[in-house]
Amino acid sequence: MTAAPAPRRPTTAELLHLRRPRADFLHELREQQARETPSYREVGATLGTPPRDPLRRPDRGPEASGPGASGTLPRGSAHLSGSAPAGAGPEAFERAREALRAWAGHRALGMALSPERPELAVGTTLAFAVRLPAAPLWVTGACRVVAAIDEPDRFGFAYGTLPHHPEVGEELFLARRLPSGEVRLEITAVSRPSTRLLALAGPLGRLLQRRAARIYLAGLSAFPGA
Repeated sequence: MTAAPAPRRPTTAELLHLRRPRADFLHELREQQARETPSYREVGATLGTPPRDPLRRPDRGPEASGPGASGTLPRGSAHLSGSAPAGAGPEAFERAREALRAWAGHRALGMALSPERPELAVGTTLAFAVRLPAAPLWVTGACRVVAAIDEPDRFGFAYGTLPHHPEVGEELFLARRLPSGEVRLEITAVSRPSTRLLALAGPLGRLLQRRAARIYLAGLSAFPGA
């Protein structure tokens, strides 16, 4: 029996757009990518990896590892993590949960989503478009929710990249209530560029990732509540 061919990865030009992609384009992209599998093997790599605070430059290299479901972080990937305070007590934890359900961090970044409010359930596929800062370019991509966490003191989700994405890897968004009652929002990401041209961006690409993570955390922290 012949193995199924690997999905074709888009070129850098196919990921970038001079105008904001229309909602119907994102819908079609989501429908097409829903038939694909994640573009990396280490699904669950971000789970159980403790965040570092404050948000700093990523650690690079194959030696990075964490106790995720896969046991290792993707070889050659960059590791990015950070956290932010989100108040204290049950009401603060519920606000943080609702912020994650509403994708408040992504909306703070100006990201267009399809569907507009993806369900936080394993298997949900979403497509997005986001404008690059200080540039007349929009980037498109698709992800799939690969983990959903709903526990008394932890709530969140992780999504992994599908073939149409500028990165290859996974990102975790988590609200955690500590024994003291303090609530923190946490992000953990492992990724590498999906094309050779994007890899040439090097430090610029990682700078944009760190900027996005800070905006995610600020948007989640500023969410007005349920």
